[in-house]
Amino acid sequence: MNGVCVRWRGWIDLERLDGVGCLEYDEDKAQIEDSMLRDQIERYNQRLRDFEEKQRAYRGQQERSSEQELEVGARSNCERAGNRDFVYTKQCKQLSV
Repeated sequence: MNGVCVRWRGWIDLERLDGVGCLEYDEDKAQIEDSMLRDQIERYNQRLRDFEEKQRAYRGQQERSSEQELEVGARSNCERAGNRDFVYTKQCKQLSV
């Protein structure tokens, strides 16, 4: 009866291993258990939203960082080629001054 809100009612004779009993649904405990489950699910969903938010922020930071590194690397490549007025987009294009 794991996870089910029931109450056993009855009697058992331990010498003869005889008895009568039944399971009754316990509505009060069921409501308490249901509210605890809803709270747990809400905490889980909040942690999942927090994780996804951090993941988005981290990925955005990594993309900006890699774009900056790519731009700096391309600019230095253009400068080494003698084109000091060029900047990298997809290839060395003239910088509008």
